[in-house]
Amino acid sequence: MLWVVLVVAALAAAGVWYANRKRQEAIAAWAAAAGWTFVGQDDSLAFRWAGSPFGPADEREAVEVLRGAYAGADAVSFTYRSTKVSRDSDGKTQRSTTTHHVIALTLTTALPTVEVTPEGLGAKLAKIVGAQDIQFESDEFNRAYRVAGGEPQTVHAVIHPRLMERLLEPGTRGTAWRIEGNTILSWRSGSTDIDRITGTLALLATIRDAVPRHVWLDHGYDPAAAH
Repeated sequence: MLWVVLVVAALAAAGVWYANRKRQEAIAAWAAAAGWTFVGQDDSLAFRWAGSPFGPADEREAVEVLRGAYAGADAVSFTYRSTKVSRDSDGKTQRSTTTHHVIALTLTTALPTVEVTPEGLGAKLAKIVGAQDIQFESDEFNRAYRVAGGEPQTVHAVIHPRLMERLLEPGTRGTAWRIEGNTILSWRSGSTDIDRITGTLALLATIRDAVPRHVWLDHGYDPAAAH
């Protein structure tokens, strides 16, 4: 009967609303405990970066935005939603939405792009069509990651043997990250996971701090002068 369908639909909607409310409360509580600010929505973040996961999309939004500081730098965490809109053979609108949890840390100056993504089916397909994959002396690292960047010399300087060892550790292996402009960011499929924010920021700060001094000097910043 129609009224049964309506009641079920209403209960389902109420369940979704309640779950979303509890989720927002948990995120806000995390922000308060960490001394961060729960902004909510800031769609400018959805257009700030050019690389993954910010590919072509008909609609973009950044929600569950958290802003704060970590390891002496501004930091941000948010859920990025990208939607592609199409029409089927009957003219009906079809919407396909993907979500990613993005975490970023600001750098003191802009550096050339360095992107490290885990090897997998997507990376293998990308290389088949000619995507860049810079190689290193470590076969294990080459098997674990695909590396790209605008300046191969800088990429090799940034990803030195000590950093390779760190990126191959069990708790870190498979993490996607990129230096783009004056930020270093990481992303993963799914919505905001507050339990991984601190750990991811720690990794991003480790990568930042492992960048050799001569790379910073080549781009107008002396980390030694800041201490």
